[in-house]
Amino acid sequence: MQLASIKVRLDEIETVKFDRLFKSQSKVLMIVLVHFVLGLITSFTPFICLLGGVVIPAIALIEIVKVQDRNKLAGFVALYLGTFDLLLRGNNVALPWEYSKYISSLFFAIGLFYQSKHVKFNFKPIFYLVLLLPSILVLNFTLPFSEIKNSISFNLSGHLCLALSIAYFLSIRIPLQSIKSFLLAITLPMIASVGSIVTKIGSLSSITFNMQSNLQASGGFGPNQTAVLLGFGFIVIIIGIVINQNIFKNTNLNITLAMIFLGFGLFTFSRGGVAVAILDLLGLAGLGFLLKVNPKSIKRILSLIFYISILLVIVFVIIKVITNNSLSNRYLKTIDKKAVTGAQYDTKSDVDLSGRDKLVEIEYQIFLDNPILGIGPGGATYHFKKVIGYSLPSHTEFSRLLSEHGLYGVGSLLFLISIVYNKYKRSSKYSKLLIFGFAFFTVASMLHAAMRIAVISYAIGLGLINIIEDEPNPLESKIE
Repeated sequence: MQLASIKVRLDEIETVKFDRLFKSQSKVLMIVLVHFVLGLITSFTPFICLLGGVVIPAIALIEIVKVQDRNKLAGFVALYLGTFDLLLRGNNVALPWEYSKYISSLFFAIGLFYQSKHVKFNFKPIFYLVLLLPSILVLNFTLPFSEIKNSISFNLSGHLCLALSIAYFLSIRIPLQSIKSFLLAITLPMIASVGSIVTKIGSLSSITFNMQSNLQASGGFGPNQTAVLLGFGFIVIIIGIVINQNIFKNTNLNITLAMIFLGFGLFTFSRGGVAVAILDLLGLAGLGFLLKVNPKSIKRILSLIFYISILLVIVFVIIKVITNNSLSNRYLKTIDKKAVTGAQYDTKSDVDLSGRDKLVEIEYQIFLDNPILGIGPGGATYHFKKVIGYSLPSHTEFSRLLSEHGLYGVGSLLFLISIVYNKYKRSSKYSKLLIFGFAFFTVASMLHAAMRIAVISYAIGLGLINIIEDEPNPLESKIE
């Protein structure tokens, strides 16, 4: 049965470490509140972020080794720490820039080590990563070693995290209700991140709003990455509601938290993260209809879209007023930049893609000139300087794979597609919704934010997790 040929019996499979937490909603709310408060004070004492980034892994490692990851703590910690990007980078914590990706990768690898004792190891995700390594040979080795190292780390650490997350989640099986623990692991650092943003925004009157992404409204961290992170928080909550595995028992609390994430995402003026979140919701709804889930589930999904639509309009209008119409102009510029700005552009389209389309064209030409190995990880950054006069990293991961990895990059993408497709076609209805929800986020985010933050990498892996069908599935139709 390929990777999923697991050697343990169903009754031997243990749940996730923090599953019991959900028996007491007061404890869940308390943990959420603690994380928000911690986020509020991180701006004044960034040492808390450093402490969390170092102490939590150390304590978790002891527990994981002790129980050999039978409680899936490795996956929980990997997801939790992988969502630390905004807290660590936004507070200038003295840890490596790609720390979240590396620490997540480490815990996925540790968990995979223990899970491999019970599961037939699947080499496909690792082979996907290996295909990206040959292009290192064509890097410009006359550059300083630190630049070469940083180029490799910046461009390949996300793929390392992606490969190991897929391998890990394909190696474990959990009951459906245990997915809530993983969703909570992702959500908690995001709540802390919102707290951190709140303290850094300061007075709204001090913020200058225009038709560009806003660094101050993003808490001092990159607006694009902040919007992606918060958009993912929205998606995580929505997926929980769709598969009837809410973090909070009260659905209104879940929707409120989802809208808080989306609202702060809108406030960054970075469009990609918000757009991906909304499209993901609509895609989940469409897939639910295609899969013919039962009437109760259809009603729940339709109600969710109805309430989210109303709340989104209200939040959008409020922010539009606060920003003196700058928010609406920012989004109108996306589809008709000439009409909004009155400026003339040297591109063929009136659609504003913030210059990403120009970079994609350059990267495609690089691929045509270097089709086998490309020009190496990070090579396009230096090539851009020759063409447009300044260097900057690629924003679209698919074109970067072409230009910097050549046909080997194409091969890696085909392997990734085959892994997801094979899992999808043999999955149950609710697993298909999980796969779509998380895979769509990863793919769509790679289109506009490359693999800047860890959540883009591990989301697709989480979607491929094996769910135990030990009870009637609330999404399955009673009439086949």
